[in-house]
Amino acid sequence: MNNVLPSVSIIIPAYNEEKSLKNCLDSLSKLDYPKELLEVIAVDNNSADNTKKIIKECGTLYVFEQKINRSSAKNKGIETAKGDILCFLDAHSIVESNWLKNLLTGFSQDEENIGACGGKIVAYRPKTIIEKYLN
Repeated sequence: MNNVLPSVSIIIPAYNEEKSLKNCLDSLSKLDYPKELLEVIAVDNNSADNTKKIIKECGTLYVFEQKINRSSAKNKGIETAKGDILCFLDAHSIVESNWLKNLLTGFSQDEENIGACGGKIVAYRPKTIIEKYLN
């Protein structure tokens, strides 16, 4: 990746995620990344709760996938995406404002030979002994 920032599509598959999706979308709205280069796509995977309502209230691009299957939801997001880089995020994830810029630094090492990057995942407010141990 050179000094020019790429356009990015963040794809969030969501199936009955009314309890966590708003927090995820709120955190994405605070990203330190140019808004004109950012596209957030929430794919409603035929939810039976208020997932659709939450997506629309947050002003996020809403896409519907009838087939209840995580891969189908991701593929629907890919079909919709316009960004140079695709990022996938779980609907219960909360990101820090510098998450995307930090993630994209992985592409700066050897742009031609890198096809994917990932980062550290930590539990938000760990409660169980396993979550605490993993953090």
